[in-house]
Amino acid sequence: TTLNRLVDAAITQQENLLVVDDDPAFLRTLAEVLEEPVRTCLQARSLDEALEHLQRATPNIVLLDLKLDHVEPREAALAIKEVCPAVVLILCSGHPAMIDETIAALPPGWVHASLKKPFPPEHLIGLLDAVGER
Repeated sequence: TTLNRLVDAAITQQENLLVVDDDPAFLRTLAEVLEEPVRTCLQARSLDEALEHLQRATPNIVLLDLKLDHVEPREAALAIKEVCPAVVLILCSGHPAMIDETIAALPPGWVHASLKKPFPPEHLIGLLDAVGER
């Protein structure tokens, strides 16, 4: 039926988000806020875990916290883009200067957007919705 085809199309076009942050409370809270039937929210507490998710699940959006243990922000972004060049990269940090420095150190166009922590969940949801509409 037409309805079944529409549902199947919606499921295959869903936005898959990978949140990379070493703060378990932040990951848990964000996953709860973003829990929707058409949006999958994967979680990674390290860059290595994020890269494993990218190789297995191929999320199309990555929200990357720039303050990961023992990883330079630029190196984390480069590693993610190397594994999945087409991924939409959204940076987040409680340190605005770190966001600016990282964006400046990456090729133009690699970073879709950035969010300064703490950010209202609606800002992220708006970004995710905008990515889904492109």
